[in-house]
Amino acid sequence: MSNDYNLQLWNQVSGIKQLCEKMDAFGKLHGLSNSLIYGANLAIEELFVNIVSHAYEDGREHIIGIGLSLTGKKLTITIEDDGKEFDPTSIPSRPTERISLDDIEDMELGLRMVRKLADVITYEREDGQNRVILVMDDTPNKKSITSVIHENRVFPPPEAFREKARLKSIDAYHKIYQISIDDPEAFWSQLANELDWFRKWDTVLEENFREGVHKWFVGGKLNLTVNCLDRHLATGRRNKAALIWEGDKPGQEKTLTFQQLHRQVCRFANVLKKHGVKKGDRVIIYLPMIAELPIAMLACARIGAVNSVVFGGIGPDELKNRILDSDSRLLICASGCSPGGKLIRSKEQADIALLSCPAITDVIVVRRPGMESTLYEGRDFCWDKEIGAPDISNECPPVMMDAEAPLFIHYAGATTGKPMGVVHTTAGYLLYVMQTFKWIFDIREQDIFWCTADIGWDAGHGYTVYGPLVNGVTSLLYEGEPNHPYPDRLWEIVEKYGVTIFYTATKTLRTLMKSGNHQPERHDLSTLRLLGSAGSPMDPKLWMWYRDTIGQGKCPIVETWWQAETGGIVISPFPGATPCKPGSAALPFFGIKPEIIRDNPDQMALDEDGWLVINRPWPGLMRRFYGAPDRFKHIHFSKFPGTYATGDRAITDADGYFWMVDRNDESIAIPTEAAGAAMECLKTVDQPTQDRLPFTVYRINEERETENITFMTLKMDAMRRDDLISAHRNQRRAQAAYRETPPRNPTVTSQA
Repeated sequence: MSNDYNLQLWNQVSGIKQLCEKMDAFGKLHGLSNSLIYGANLAIEELFVNIVSHAYEDGREHIIGIGLSLTGKKLTITIEDDGKEFDPTSIPSRPTERISLDDIEDMELGLRMVRKLADVITYEREDGQNRVILVMDDTPNKKSITSVIHENRVFPPPEAFREKARLKSIDAYHKIYQISIDDPEAFWSQLANELDWFRKWDTVLEENFREGVHKWFVGGKLNLTVNCLDRHLATGRRNKAALIWEGDKPGQEKTLTFQQLHRQVCRFANVLKKHGVKKGDRVIIYLPMIAELPIAMLACARIGAVNSVVFGGIGPDELKNRILDSDSRLLICASGCSPGGKLIRSKEQADIALLSCPAITDVIVVRRPGMESTLYEGRDFCWDKEIGAPDISNECPPVMMDAEAPLFIHYAGATTGKPMGVVHTTAGYLLYVMQTFKWIFDIREQDIFWCTADIGWDAGHGYTVYGPLVNGVTSLLYEGEPNHPYPDRLWEIVEKYGVTIFYTATKTLRTLMKSGNHQPERHDLSTLRLLGSAGSPMDPKLWMWYRDTIGQGKCPIVETWWQAETGGIVISPFPGATPCKPGSAALPFFGIKPEIIRDNPDQMALDEDGWLVINRPWPGLMRRFYGAPDRFKHIHFSKFPGTYATGDRAITDADGYFWMVDRNDESIAIPTEAAGAAMECLKTVDQPTQDRLPFTVYRINEERETENITFMTLKMDAMRRDDLISAHRNQRRAQAAYRETPPRNPTVTSQA
């Protein structure tokens, strides 16, 4: 049996799939450990993408040679190319015409991991060839790629914060957590009493978790808007700001009190009824981040209609597929929007989509200044005229809804194949987002809360709309982009409104940090008392910057982990109780019982990763995928029966803290043979042809970086496009640990 193998590949990103397969086969043939195979794949792919991206400038096809050689337990990898002189193992000192600052940052992140994985890395230029040699030693006690993320620093809650916190010590957390685990039905029943009910429930929980079935507060009747609006009107919150809207351009602003929001919701609910919308009907909301968006969501809930908010940045094909999948009968859209100063004509996009959606009989259009659009008689209606009509009342009785009645359908990511709509129900979702918001953000009456996520994403649903409003807290909406029209735009808004809690994505924080400390230092950020992050883990440098520069050392940081499916945060620090470790999501929320299942059940080391599962149901967990009742079980309960399989990997440390394996904010590649939801939507290409090649991308959105999966079938000449290479080159970071990750929210995109 030969210990050497040579492979030649075209300088195309599509070669990575073949590269992975050959490395896997070589490793298994020679009995190499999974960790070494994973690590070798990660390292080769990172360097391969660097070469494809930056070593060639002539636009022609070139051969890249890969050599694998094994001596004892030492694997030697040789990569040769005939491009210009370019060292794919080094980080450029400054940008060039082809290498931007973002490219440099991305290369730095990837090469940092490569250096931790490889024992020896060398580069030489000889006879017009670039040659890179990696040596990796397959020794049993060698640290895996997931054990290099340890952070030993611990930051206790600031004393001034702890004294006023809802939860003041780690012992208090453990006491409540244990109660929630020992008797979860009694625990959730007690918390559910904080909601207003028309009728209390008969049974707290009915479940068969092996089948992915769970129902909460069976027999109970309530309405979400009564809890988010009506009950506040009898208190001092009546004239308190419920929503603050800041437009894309400085100076555009609007504030709605709870009383004003209630009136607008009731009026628009009556508009929906006037257009024939009734309990159980589906309504698509395709709006930018404007006040009309939460008004429409709440109006649907008022009358028992099921809303589906579609991210305003998607195109007509994706919109069409959501309309068809949800069988919606009414669409709400805007004439346009201009995030970051870029004009998007939303109504024109909608008109294209509706050519294939005959079930949509009514379209309500929010007209935006300077963005006029065509209204088609008999189908299209102007929001302002409809809501201001003399026959529209300020009052609309709330419809009594079953606890398990669907509240909304959430489609995560852009998709041109059959989309996957996560269904969340009224009582369970509302209770869970209420409690996670209250406890994790340690909410106080005077807070101004800002979750920067677009409402089209799951974070925006829970922590811009429902969570703040059910707790009677002021929520800020911002229509623009983080660095438009200037890099300190977000900090300007924090100062302007006196934001007290700032919750954003890790990727956004990286962008803000790159702008320099002088940007936030221009503004008074003293009102901030708590900071939060969502998405991929923060590296220690970013965490410390967030703490010291933005929080000025006085703000705890809640680094949260959750998914669209979970209905809210499931692992997070409690800011007044939990000592924080940079990069760790810390501890599970009440009632959440997570476990890590390792690939090797005999492997007991704390610092080795495994699959993160959750062993029992909780109210916020999704119930099903819309129109596909068996898919939820297939994706999340087939691999580890009786547990909810998140599809993510994590490790725990000696203190029981959870560390999510870093998936990178941008995207993570997965093999086309990956199980789960990906296979539900993948359009297979059995054999590459002259103009089609299989290409798989695990794409992660800006505000919740772990949701969207894109499958592309591309012409070969398209594989050299800079945008595709840029997208793909960011995927290497956690490829090794996620080679079998079952993706959750697939997108299928075919592009010529």
